Amino acid sequence: MPEAVEQVQWTGSVDGGKSRMVEVVRLWEAETVYALLRAAGIFVAVAILARLLLALADRYLWKLTHRSRTTLDDVLFNAVRGPLFWLILVLGARLAVISLDFLTEEWQGLFDGIIFTAGVLAVYILFYRLVRDVLNWYVEHVAERTDSTLDDLLVPYIRRVLLVVLTVLAALTVLDHFGVEVTTLLATLGVGSLAVALAAQATLRDAISGVMILLDRPYRIGDRVLLPAQEIYGDVIDIGLRSTRILTRDHRVVTIPNSLMTEGMIINYAYPDDRLRMDLPVGVAYGSDLAHVREVLLEAVRGIEGVLEEPPPRVLVRGFGDSAVNLIIRLWVDSFVNRTPVMDRVYRAAYRALNEAGVEIPFPQRTVWHRLEPQHAARWQQVLSPQPIEEDGVEHS
Repeated sequence: MPEAVEQVQWTGSVDGGKSRMVEVVRLWEAETVYALLRAAGIFVAVAILARLLLALADRYLWKLTHRSRTTLDDVLFNAVRGPLFWLILVLGARLAVISLDFLTEEWQGLFDGIIFTAGVLAVYILFYRLVRDVLNWYVEHVAERTDSTLDDLLVPYIRRVLLVVLTVLAALTVLDHFGVEVTTLLATLGVGSLAVALAAQATLRDAISGVMILLDRPYRIGDRVLLPAQEIYGDVIDIGLRSTRILTRDHRVVTIPNSLMTEGMIINYAYPDDRLRMDLPVGVAYGSDLAHVREVLLEAVRGIEGVLEEPPPRVLVRGFGDSAVNLIIRLWVDSFVNRTPVMDRVYRAAYRALNEAGVEIPFPQRTVWHRLEPQHAARWQQVLSPQPIEEDGVEHS
Protein backbone atom coordinates (compact mmCIF):
# COMPACT_ATOMS: atom_id res chain seq x y z
CA MET A 1 0.00 0.00 0.00
CA PRO A 2 1.27 3.55 -0.67
CA GLU A 3 2.55 5.58 2.22
CA ALA A 4 0.96 8.80 3.36
CA VAL A 5 2.82 11.72 1.86
CA GLU A 6 1.19 14.51 3.77
CA GLN A 7 3.56 15.97 6.24
CA VAL A 8 2.23 17.59 9.37
CA GLN A 9 3.81 20.81 10.51
CA TRP A 10 2.86 22.08 13.92
CA THR A 11 3.84 24.82 16.23
CA GLY A 12 3.25 24.49 19.81
CA SER A 13 3.62 21.72 22.22
CA VAL A 14 4.68 18.24 21.27
CA ASP A 15 1.37 16.86 22.44
CA GLY A 16 -0.51 19.16 20.08
CA GLY A 17 1.59 18.05 17.10
CA LYS A 18 1.07 14.42 17.87
CA SER A 19 -2.64 14.95 18.11
CA ARG A 20 -2.71 16.65 14.71
CA MET A 21 -0.74 13.78 13.11
CA VAL A 22 -3.07 11.21 14.60
CA GLU A 23 -6.06 13.02 13.13
CA VAL A 24 -4.48 13.12 9.64
CA VAL A 25 -3.59 9.46 9.78
CA ARG A 26 -7.08 8.60 10.88
CA LEU A 27 -8.55 10.71 8.05
CA TRP A 28 -6.28 9.10 5.50
CA GLU A 29 -7.10 5.63 6.76
CA ALA A 30 -10.84 6.39 6.63
CA GLU A 31 -10.63 7.63 3.02
CA THR A 32 -8.50 4.65 2.06
CA VAL A 33 -10.89 2.21 3.67
CA TYR A 34 -13.81 3.91 1.98
CA ALA A 35 -12.08 3.73 -1.42
CA LEU A 36 -11.23 0.08 -0.91
CA LEU A 37 -14.79 -0.71 0.12
CA ARG A 38 -16.08 1.17 -2.91
CA ALA A 39 -13.73 -0.77 -5.22
CA ALA A 40 -14.77 -4.04 -3.62
CA GLY A 41 -18.42 -3.10 -4.02
CA ILE A 42 -17.89 -2.36 -7.72
CA PHE A 43 -16.15 -5.70 -8.26
CA VAL A 44 -18.80 -7.64 -6.31
CA ALA A 45 -21.61 -5.88 -8.22
CA VAL A 46 -20.03 -6.72 -11.55
CA ALA A 47 -19.48 -10.33 -10.41
CA ILE A 48 -23.13 -10.62 -9.36
CA LEU A 49 -24.21 -9.13 -12.69
CA ALA A 50 -22.01 -11.60 -14.55
CA ARG A 51 -23.47 -14.48 -12.56
CA LEU A 52 -27.02 -13.32 -13.30
CA LEU A 53 -26.26 -13.04 -17.02
CA LEU A 54 -24.75 -16.51 -16.95
CA ALA A 55 -27.83 -17.90 -15.18
CA LEU A 56 -30.14 -16.27 -17.76
CA ALA A 57 -28.04 -17.67 -20.56
CA ASP A 58 -28.16 -21.15 -19.03
CA ARG A 59 -31.90 -20.93 -18.64
CA TYR A 60 -32.95 -19.52 -22.01
CA LEU A 61 -30.09 -19.83 -24.53
CA TRP A 62 -29.38 -23.39 -23.45
CA LYS A 63 -32.97 -24.37 -24.18
CA LEU A 64 -32.83 -22.71 -27.59
CA THR A 65 -29.65 -24.53 -28.54
CA HIS A 66 -31.14 -27.86 -27.47
CA ARG A 67 -34.15 -27.34 -29.71
CA SER A 68 -32.09 -26.91 -32.88
CA ARG A 69 -31.30 -29.82 -35.16
CA THR A 70 -27.55 -29.35 -35.04
CA THR A 71 -25.28 -29.68 -32.04
CA LEU A 72 -22.89 -26.99 -33.26
CA ASP A 73 -24.71 -24.24 -31.35
CA ASP A 74 -24.39 -26.30 -28.15
CA VAL A 75 -20.67 -26.56 -28.75
CA LEU A 76 -20.38 -22.80 -29.33
CA PHE A 77 -22.37 -22.02 -26.19
CA ASN A 78 -20.23 -24.27 -24.01
CA ALA A 79 -17.06 -22.84 -25.52
CA VAL A 80 -17.84 -19.16 -24.83
CA ARG A 81 -19.80 -19.55 -21.58
CA GLY A 82 -16.92 -19.71 -19.11
CA PRO A 83 -14.44 -17.30 -20.78
CA LEU A 84 -17.10 -14.59 -21.16
CA PHE A 85 -17.86 -14.84 -17.44
CA TRP A 86 -14.18 -14.36 -16.58
CA LEU A 87 -13.88 -11.55 -19.11
CA ILE A 88 -16.68 -9.67 -17.32
CA LEU A 89 -14.89 -10.21 -14.01
CA VAL A 90 -11.73 -8.72 -15.50
CA LEU A 91 -13.78 -5.71 -16.58
CA GLY A 92 -15.09 -5.39 -13.02
CA ALA A 93 -11.55 -5.52 -11.66
CA ARG A 94 -10.53 -2.77 -14.06
CA LEU A 95 -13.41 -0.54 -12.91
CA ALA A 96 -12.52 -1.23 -9.29
CA VAL A 97 -8.89 -0.24 -9.77
CA ILE A 98 -9.89 2.97 -11.59
CA SER A 99 -11.95 3.96 -8.54
CA LEU A 100 -8.83 3.80 -6.32
CA ASP A 101 -7.74 7.40 -6.86
CA PHE A 102 -5.15 7.34 -4.11
CA LEU A 103 -2.87 4.91 -6.00
CA THR A 104 0.43 6.25 -7.30
CA GLU A 105 1.37 5.88 -10.98
CA GLU A 106 3.66 2.98 -10.17
CA TRP A 107 0.95 1.03 -8.41
CA GLN A 108 -1.61 2.00 -11.05
CA GLY A 109 0.69 0.72 -13.78
CA LEU A 110 1.26 -2.54 -11.91
CA PHE A 111 -2.45 -3.22 -11.46
CA ASP A 112 -3.15 -2.22 -15.09
CA GLY A 113 -0.55 -4.72 -16.29
CA ILE A 114 -2.03 -7.52 -14.20
CA ILE A 115 -5.57 -6.76 -15.36
CA PHE A 116 -4.49 -6.45 -19.01
CA THR A 117 -2.72 -9.81 -18.81
CA ALA A 118 -5.82 -11.38 -17.25
CA GLY A 119 -8.00 -9.91 -20.02
CA VAL A 120 -5.71 -11.20 -22.75
CA LEU A 121 -5.70 -14.60 -21.06
CA ALA A 122 -9.51 -14.64 -20.96
CA VAL A 123 -9.75 -13.73 -24.68
CA TYR A 124 -7.08 -16.34 -25.47
CA ILE A 125 -9.01 -19.05 -23.61
CA LEU A 126 -12.19 -17.98 -25.42
CA PHE A 127 -10.72 -18.41 -28.90
CA TYR A 128 -8.74 -21.47 -27.83
CA ARG A 129 -11.93 -23.25 -26.77
CA LEU A 130 -13.76 -22.11 -29.91
CA VAL A 131 -11.09 -23.51 -32.20
CA ARG A 132 -10.70 -26.73 -30.24
CA ASP A 133 -14.38 -27.51 -29.73
CA VAL A 134 -15.57 -26.53 -33.22
CA LEU A 135 -12.89 -28.63 -34.93
CA ASN A 136 -13.58 -31.54 -32.58
CA TRP A 137 -17.27 -31.26 -33.46
CA TYR A 138 -16.36 -31.34 -37.16
CA VAL A 139 -14.31 -34.51 -36.73
CA GLU A 140 -17.06 -36.26 -34.75
CA HIS A 141 -20.12 -35.22 -36.76
CA VAL A 142 -18.92 -34.33 -40.27
CA ALA A 143 -15.63 -36.04 -41.02
CA GLU A 144 -16.92 -39.46 -40.00
CA ARG A 145 -19.62 -39.24 -42.68
CA THR A 146 -17.13 -38.63 -45.49
CA ASP A 147 -15.37 -41.39 -47.40
CA SER A 148 -12.03 -39.62 -47.28
CA THR A 149 -9.56 -39.81 -44.42
CA LEU A 150 -7.96 -36.55 -45.53
CA ASP A 151 -10.12 -34.37 -43.31
CA ASP A 152 -9.39 -36.64 -40.34
CA LEU A 153 -5.70 -35.99 -40.90
CA LEU A 154 -6.07 -32.34 -41.84
CA VAL A 155 -8.25 -31.13 -38.95
CA PRO A 156 -5.73 -31.94 -36.18
CA TYR A 157 -3.03 -30.23 -38.26
CA ILE A 158 -5.16 -27.10 -38.71
CA ARG A 159 -6.06 -27.14 -35.02
CA ARG A 160 -2.42 -27.22 -33.95
CA VAL A 161 -1.50 -24.41 -36.33
CA LEU A 162 -4.35 -22.17 -35.17
CA LEU A 163 -3.62 -22.80 -31.50
CA VAL A 164 0.07 -22.01 -32.00
CA VAL A 165 -0.85 -18.80 -33.82
CA LEU A 166 -3.23 -17.82 -31.00
CA THR A 167 -0.58 -18.51 -28.37
CA VAL A 168 2.05 -16.46 -30.20
CA LEU A 169 -0.36 -13.54 -30.71
CA ALA A 170 -1.37 -13.56 -27.04
CA ALA A 171 2.26 -13.65 -25.88
CA LEU A 172 3.29 -10.86 -28.25
CA THR A 173 0.35 -8.72 -27.13
CA VAL A 174 1.32 -9.05 -23.46
CA LEU A 175 5.00 -8.40 -24.16
CA ASP A 176 4.19 -5.32 -26.22
CA HIS A 177 2.01 -3.97 -23.41
CA PHE A 178 4.91 -4.19 -20.95
CA GLY A 179 7.21 -2.37 -23.37
CA VAL A 180 9.18 -5.36 -24.62
CA GLU A 181 10.51 -4.87 -28.17
CA VAL A 182 8.82 -7.48 -30.34
CA THR A 183 9.96 -6.25 -33.76
CA THR A 184 13.20 -8.21 -33.61
CA LEU A 185 11.33 -11.29 -32.42
CA LEU A 186 8.86 -11.02 -35.30
CA ALA A 187 11.69 -10.62 -37.79
CA THR A 188 13.37 -13.74 -36.39
CA LEU A 189 10.14 -15.70 -36.61
CA GLY A 190 9.62 -14.51 -40.19
CA VAL A 191 13.10 -15.57 -41.29
CA GLY A 192 12.70 -18.91 -39.55
CA SER A 193 9.32 -19.51 -41.19
CA LEU A 194 10.78 -18.67 -44.60
CA ALA A 195 13.64 -21.10 -44.09
CA VAL A 196 11.24 -23.87 -43.07
CA ALA A 197 8.99 -23.14 -46.05
CA LEU A 198 11.90 -23.33 -48.49
CA ALA A 199 13.22 -26.53 -46.94
CA ALA A 200 9.82 -28.23 -47.02
CA GLN A 201 8.61 -26.73 -50.30
CA ALA A 202 7.59 -30.04 -51.87
CA THR A 203 5.86 -31.24 -48.73
CA LEU A 204 3.98 -27.96 -48.35
CA ARG A 205 2.91 -28.08 -52.00
CA ASP A 206 1.56 -31.59 -51.55
CA ALA A 207 -0.19 -30.59 -48.30
CA ILE A 208 -1.83 -27.58 -49.95
CA SER A 209 -2.90 -29.80 -52.84
CA GLY A 210 -4.37 -32.20 -50.30
CA VAL A 211 -6.44 -29.37 -48.87
CA MET A 212 -7.66 -28.48 -52.38
CA ILE A 213 -8.64 -32.10 -52.98
CA LEU A 214 -10.59 -32.07 -49.71
CA LEU A 215 -12.45 -28.91 -50.76
CA ASP A 216 -12.96 -29.71 -54.44
CA ARG A 217 -13.46 -33.50 -54.01
CA PRO A 218 -12.70 -34.59 -57.59
CA TYR A 219 -12.62 -38.19 -56.38
CA ARG A 220 -13.44 -40.21 -53.28
CA ILE A 221 -12.28 -43.43 -51.71
CA GLY A 222 -13.65 -46.32 -53.78
CA ASP A 223 -13.83 -44.35 -57.04
CA ARG A 224 -12.22 -45.81 -60.12
CA VAL A 225 -10.06 -43.22 -61.82
CA LEU A 226 -7.84 -42.95 -64.87
CA LEU A 227 -4.79 -40.68 -64.95
CA PRO A 228 -3.90 -40.34 -68.64
CA ALA A 229 -0.62 -38.51 -67.99
CA GLN A 230 0.69 -41.24 -65.68
CA GLU A 231 -1.19 -44.07 -67.47
CA ILE A 232 -2.62 -45.24 -64.15
CA TYR A 233 -6.03 -46.90 -63.91
CA GLY A 234 -7.46 -48.25 -60.69
CA ASP A 235 -9.46 -47.71 -57.50
CA VAL A 236 -8.71 -44.98 -54.95
CA ILE A 237 -8.06 -46.68 -51.61
CA ASP A 238 -6.72 -43.78 -49.53
CA ILE A 239 -6.51 -39.99 -49.69
CA GLY A 240 -3.87 -38.63 -47.35
CA LEU A 241 -2.55 -35.20 -46.55
CA ARG A 242 0.49 -35.66 -48.79
CA SER A 243 -0.44 -38.38 -51.28
CA THR A 244 -3.21 -40.49 -52.81
CA ARG A 245 -3.01 -44.28 -53.09
CA ILE A 246 -4.53 -46.13 -56.05
CA LEU A 247 -4.94 -49.90 -56.35
CA THR A 248 -4.36 -50.78 -60.00
CA ARG A 249 -6.11 -53.59 -61.87
CA ASP A 250 -3.00 -55.79 -61.56
CA HIS A 251 -3.26 -55.46 -57.77
CA ARG A 252 -0.44 -53.01 -57.24
CA VAL A 253 -0.67 -49.93 -55.01
CA VAL A 254 0.57 -46.72 -56.62
CA THR A 255 1.30 -43.74 -54.35
CA ILE A 256 0.93 -40.42 -56.15
CA PRO A 257 1.78 -37.01 -54.62
CA ASN A 258 -1.28 -34.81 -54.31
CA SER A 259 0.41 -32.07 -56.32
CA LEU A 260 0.39 -34.35 -59.37
CA MET A 261 -3.25 -35.23 -58.74
CA THR A 262 -4.27 -31.57 -58.83
CA GLU A 263 -2.10 -30.60 -61.80
CA GLY A 264 -3.13 -33.37 -64.20
CA MET A 265 -6.40 -34.54 -65.73
CA ILE A 266 -8.43 -37.13 -63.82
CA ILE A 267 -11.16 -39.29 -65.35
CA ASN A 268 -13.54 -40.49 -62.64
CA TYR A 269 -15.60 -43.51 -63.71
CA ALA A 270 -17.63 -43.52 -60.48
CA TYR A 271 -18.98 -39.96 -60.75
CA PRO A 272 -21.78 -38.92 -61.04
CA ASP A 273 -22.86 -42.60 -60.78
CA ASP A 274 -21.56 -46.11 -61.49
CA ARG A 275 -23.08 -46.41 -64.97
CA LEU A 276 -20.70 -46.65 -67.90
CA ARG A 277 -21.29 -46.28 -71.64
CA MET A 278 -19.31 -48.54 -73.95
CA ASP A 279 -18.82 -48.44 -77.73
CA LEU A 280 -17.81 -51.89 -79.00
CA PRO A 281 -16.52 -51.99 -82.62
CA VAL A 282 -17.77 -54.67 -85.03
CA GLY A 283 -16.93 -55.11 -88.73
CA VAL A 284 -19.10 -56.82 -91.38
CA ALA A 285 -18.34 -57.55 -95.02
CA TYR A 286 -19.26 -55.17 -97.80
CA GLY A 287 -22.57 -56.13 -99.35
CA SER A 288 -24.15 -57.14 -96.03
CA ASP A 289 -27.68 -55.99 -95.29
CA LEU A 290 -26.98 -53.39 -92.62
CA ALA A 291 -30.60 -53.25 -91.42
CA HIS A 292 -30.56 -57.01 -90.92
CA VAL A 293 -27.16 -56.85 -89.22
CA ARG A 294 -28.51 -54.18 -86.88
CA GLU A 295 -31.47 -56.34 -85.84
CA VAL A 296 -29.21 -59.37 -85.33
CA LEU A 297 -26.82 -57.48 -83.07
CA LEU A 298 -29.57 -55.80 -81.04
CA GLU A 299 -31.24 -59.15 -80.47
CA ALA A 300 -27.89 -60.65 -79.46
CA VAL A 301 -27.16 -58.09 -76.74
CA ARG A 302 -30.71 -57.96 -75.41
CA GLY A 303 -30.96 -59.59 -71.99
CA ILE A 304 -27.21 -59.91 -71.37
CA GLU A 305 -26.38 -59.63 -67.69
CA GLY A 306 -25.02 -56.19 -66.85
CA VAL A 307 -26.43 -54.42 -69.96
CA LEU A 308 -29.01 -51.79 -69.06
CA GLU A 309 -32.32 -51.62 -70.90
CA GLU A 310 -32.43 -47.82 -70.42
CA PRO A 311 -30.84 -46.14 -72.26
CA PRO A 312 -31.42 -48.88 -74.87
CA PRO A 313 -28.53 -50.42 -76.84
CA ARG A 314 -27.91 -49.03 -80.32
CA VAL A 315 -26.02 -50.16 -83.43
CA LEU A 316 -24.44 -47.35 -85.44
CA VAL A 317 -22.37 -47.21 -88.61
CA ARG A 318 -19.03 -45.67 -87.74
CA GLY A 319 -17.41 -45.67 -91.20
CA PHE A 320 -16.07 -47.68 -94.13
CA GLY A 321 -12.83 -49.52 -93.58
CA ASP A 322 -10.41 -51.16 -95.98
CA SER A 323 -12.01 -54.57 -95.59
CA ALA A 324 -15.28 -54.06 -93.73
CA VAL A 325 -18.13 -51.74 -92.86
CA ASN A 326 -17.27 -50.51 -89.38
CA LEU A 327 -20.14 -50.60 -86.85
CA ILE A 328 -20.30 -49.93 -83.10
CA ILE A 329 -22.57 -51.47 -80.49
CA ARG A 330 -23.35 -48.65 -78.08
CA LEU A 331 -24.68 -49.82 -74.74
CA TRP A 332 -24.78 -48.86 -71.06
CA VAL A 333 -23.35 -51.05 -68.29
CA ASP A 334 -24.82 -51.05 -64.79
CA SER A 335 -21.42 -50.51 -63.17
CA PHE A 336 -17.89 -49.74 -64.26
CA VAL A 337 -16.83 -52.79 -62.24
CA ASN A 338 -18.57 -55.05 -64.80
CA ARG A 339 -16.93 -53.43 -67.82
CA THR A 340 -14.68 -56.33 -68.83
CA PRO A 341 -17.16 -59.18 -68.11
CA VAL A 342 -19.92 -57.40 -70.03
CA MET A 343 -17.60 -56.77 -72.97
CA ASP A 344 -16.75 -60.47 -73.07
CA ARG A 345 -20.43 -61.50 -73.00
CA VAL A 346 -21.42 -59.02 -75.71
CA TYR A 347 -18.67 -60.04 -78.12
CA ARG A 348 -19.41 -63.74 -77.63
CA ALA A 349 -23.13 -63.19 -78.24
CA ALA A 350 -22.49 -60.98 -81.29
CA TYR A 351 -20.07 -63.46 -82.86
CA ARG A 352 -22.46 -66.35 -82.38
CA ALA A 353 -25.46 -64.38 -83.72
CA LEU A 354 -23.62 -63.16 -86.82
CA ASN A 355 -22.44 -66.67 -87.66
CA GLU A 356 -25.94 -68.08 -87.26
CA ALA A 357 -27.33 -65.31 -89.46
CA GLY A 358 -24.75 -65.98 -92.17
CA VAL A 359 -23.21 -62.52 -91.90
CA GLU A 360 -19.56 -62.53 -92.91
CA ILE A 361 -17.03 -61.01 -90.51
CA PRO A 362 -14.12 -60.23 -92.86
CA PHE A 363 -10.50 -60.40 -91.88
CA PRO A 364 -8.09 -57.75 -93.18
CA GLN A 365 -7.05 -58.48 -96.78
CA ARG A 366 -5.39 -56.50 -99.55
CA THR A 367 -5.24 -57.03 -103.37
CA VAL A 368 -1.93 -55.95 -104.94
CA TRP A 369 -1.71 -55.01 -108.64
CA HIS A 370 1.77 -54.86 -110.18
CA ARG A 371 2.34 -52.84 -113.35
CA LEU A 372 5.02 -54.27 -115.69
CA GLU A 373 6.70 -52.24 -118.42
CA PRO A 374 6.63 -53.86 -121.95
CA GLN A 375 10.42 -54.00 -122.31
CA HIS A 376 10.68 -56.04 -119.12
CA ALA A 377 7.72 -58.31 -119.79
CA ALA A 378 9.67 -60.99 -121.71
CA ARG A 379 12.37 -61.16 -119.07
CA TRP A 380 9.92 -61.52 -116.17
CA GLN A 381 7.91 -64.08 -118.16
CA GLN A 382 11.03 -66.17 -118.64
CA VAL A 383 11.88 -65.92 -114.94
CA LEU A 384 8.39 -66.76 -113.74
CA SER A 385 7.69 -69.56 -116.27
CA PRO A 386 8.46 -73.12 -115.10
CA GLN A 387 11.82 -74.51 -116.32
CA PRO A 388 12.19 -78.10 -117.62
CA ILE A 389 13.94 -80.55 -115.32
CA GLU A 390 16.34 -83.15 -116.74
CA GLU A 391 16.29 -86.54 -115.06
CA ASP A 392 18.34 -89.55 -116.38
CA GLY A 393 18.76 -87.89 -119.76
CA VAL A 394 15.04 -87.30 -120.06
CA GLU A 395 13.80 -83.74 -120.15
CA HIS A 396 10.67 -83.02 -118.11
CA SER A 397 8.76 -79.81 -118.23
